[in-house]
Amino acid sequence: MDNQMPTNTQSQQTSTPLDPTSFNSNQNQASPPSNTPPLPQTSPNKNLLLIIAGVVFLILIFSFVTLFFKKMPTSIINEPGASMDKVKFPFEDLSKYDKDTDADGFPDFVEDAIGLDKNVSEAERCQQNACDVNLDTESQKRNVLIVLDASGSMDLQISGQKRMDLAKQAIKDYVNQASETTNIGLMIYGHKGSNNVADKPVSCSTAETIGQIGTVNPQNIDTILSPIKSTGWTLMGKAINEAVKDFAGKEGQKNEIIIVTDGEETCDSDPVSAARNIKNSPESVTVNVIGFAVDTNAATSLIQISNAGGGSFVTASNGEELDQKFKDLYEKGQKAYKFTLCKGNELQEITKCYQDAYDKADKYIQNEKKKYFDNKMSLNEYNRLGDLSSKLFKQIMDFRNQSLNKYQKATEDVRDKANND
Repeated sequence: MDNQMPTNTQSQQTSTPLDPTSFNSNQNQASPPSNTPPLPQTSPNKNLLLIIAGVVFLILIFSFVTLFFKKMPTSIINEPGASMDKVKFPFEDLSKYDKDTDADGFPDFVEDAIGLDKNVSEAERCQQNACDVNLDTESQKRNVLIVLDASGSMDLQISGQKRMDLAKQAIKDYVNQASETTNIGLMIYGHKGSNNVADKPVSCSTAETIGQIGTVNPQNIDTILSPIKSTGWTLMGKAINEAVKDFAGKEGQKNEIIIVTDGEETCDSDPVSAARNIKNSPESVTVNVIGFAVDTNAATSLIQISNAGGGSFVTASNGEELDQKFKDLYEKGQKAYKFTLCKGNELQEITKCYQDAYDKADKYIQNEKKKYFDNKMSLNEYNRLGDLSSKLFKQIMDFRNQSLNKYQKATEDVRDKANND
């Protein structure tokens, strides 16, 4: 009987489908209570604060961005990626910096802006040639120191007259003629001791100014000259060295020495070096020499002195010639002095004219450069203005040097011509 039990009973039991309703019901009944806390309730006041904070933050961000773009050059705004050292304005044309009609270094647009003629070079406009005016006034006197040799040989005679007496007369005539336009002084040497060997140290130690420059005149010249006696040795080198003191405070003026001597140096001083030194001193004293009745050897040494001192050498064999040589020196000196003074005034006017043009141009450039800091000019143009300013400064310095060299050359030529005529 057991073998007849149906076998599908178990299969029917295991294959019975589950009731979804029953499963869900059982599941709901088995679920434990939830432990998740309830969501908090947001306060209305807190929401309002968050909204206000967000609005304020947005306002701050907007203000910062606006300020940033306002300060930034428009070229940077318009040209993404542009840097401060490569600022370029749209459609910028800097060709005006290369247009210079008169080729004077000042671009046409600058000359137009400051009132200069762009068709006339400033260097040419400032040139002058007015050195034919009469300059014979008291305020334009030369400074001349006569250095008289009082050595023993000046006591020798020429045609029955002592050399010293003839020299004194020539000096008197010179003073009478030249005192209106020349400040005259008088120095003597060789007037101490004697021409004996024993007295050489004494005689060779003294060169004395007996009439300061500007004090010798026709009224006192006799009084100054009359006590001078011919006694000692010839010390031209020391006399020239001492003479520089008489020109102190006269720098920049026309300064000269006229040495009247009848022989060469006998005191072992160095008159050639002394003449060169006084010529190259701040006082720039020209050394002229009159050789009175000198022989060939003496003439050769005296020429060396005048050459070193930038002056002239002439000879006189008698009183009349000596007198004429003084007159010639006066006239030549006046001619050279007039021209030198005129050229000096001309140099001042030329440099002032060019300086005025430069000052106007530089002021204009500096004012234009301010536009860069107001965002009205590109960095490229700012740099071009800086280059132009440097160029004009170098140009005015070169102009000054060239004008000074022309002045020195012109005055030297006139001096040489006057000394050699």
